[in-house]
Amino acid sequence: MIILIHSSSGYLNSNDFDSFDWDYANWINSFSRFAVPLFVIISGALLLQRDEDTGTFYKKRLFKIIPPFVFWTIVYLIYYFIRYIDFEYVGFPQVINIVLIRLKSGSNAHLWYLYMLIGLYLAIPFLRKMIRNCSKEKLRFSYAYGLLHCFSATNGLMHTFQILT
Repeated sequence: MIILIHSSSGYLNSNDFDSFDWDYANWINSFSRFAVPLFVIISGALLLQRDEDTGTFYKKRLFKIIPPFVFWTIVYLIYYFIRYIDFEYVGFPQVINIVLIRLKSGSNAHLWYLYMLIGLYLAIPFLRKMIRNCSKEKLRFSYAYGLLHCFSATNGLMHTFQILT
């Protein structure tokens, strides 16, 4: 499913919105969007079941993902400066500001997944302890509250879109 998202994105970036290719790619892309949150949910569920201490958890995962993340962030920052910045008109304080903005928003769009994965890895040991120490009643309440929150957020979005149309 994730492959369908990536393979259809090239057609969606074209400006030929009336073509069959764009419509077909849009349907495929829209249909397969559920795969990303499903992948995250499955990953989280499998990580929550592991029985390892926090230090071991972080050593096994974070130290494998942080070095490539830092490397590719630096590569994309260098590429961004080479491609888009004219250093004749940009001073050092502006360069620092651009770097900080790019680090906050992501040095490249597809690295969003690594930001999310690092957050998931940081949260899992704490979520695991909370889940193991909660009663089933408290867990059910938490699930119900989470679903209610999702539906209320969706309802708010739908209300917003109705106002805009």
